[in-house]
Amino acid sequence: MKIFYLLLLVFSYGFAGDEQKEKTEVKDPKGQEGTRAASVEDLKKADERINMEREAVAKTERRIATLIEDLENRSQALAAKETSIQEMLKKNADTDQDQQIGVPQAQVDYWDKRVMSVAAKDFKLLYLNEPAVAVNIIIRMKKKNSARLIDEVSKLQPNGIEVAAKLNEAVGTGRIEKI
Repeated sequence: MKIFYLLLLVFSYGFAGDEQKEKTEVKDPKGQEGTRAASVEDLKKADERINMEREAVAKTERRIATLIEDLENRSQALAAKETSIQEMLKKNADTDQDQQIGVPQAQVDYWDKRVMSVAAKDFKLLYLNEPAVAVNIIIRMKKKNSARLIDEVSKLQPNGIEVAAKLNEAVGTGRIEKI
């Protein structure tokens, strides 16, 4: 069956080709020269069109090459940025782990339940001796009680205001600054 369709296609193409040859030939009283001149002109025009298409293809290929190069450069830049960000994140994670002190929840509850006016003096001493522990405790306390404790610490003399300011800053940023 396939052979039949192939033969049908070949024969129909052969007959159609003959008809097109007859149509493209220019009937000129001069005879063959008119046909040849028209054929040469057609060939020149076709050659010009092919050259124009080749130039367009070459231009497109150059543009594609520059785009590929640009994409490769961007990919390398992104990879470098990703590496630097990963390193920064790792460094920050290491410093955060150094700053995180494991304080038992019972200790946090102890400070939460105390009377803040009485606890302020002890908490100030705790902050002066172990600022990381004090900040961890105050961050994990109930918000209302931690605010009261900071207020009571600010009323203490001497340097109560400075300690309260550093506690407040440490609670906001999560980082402990040395006094």
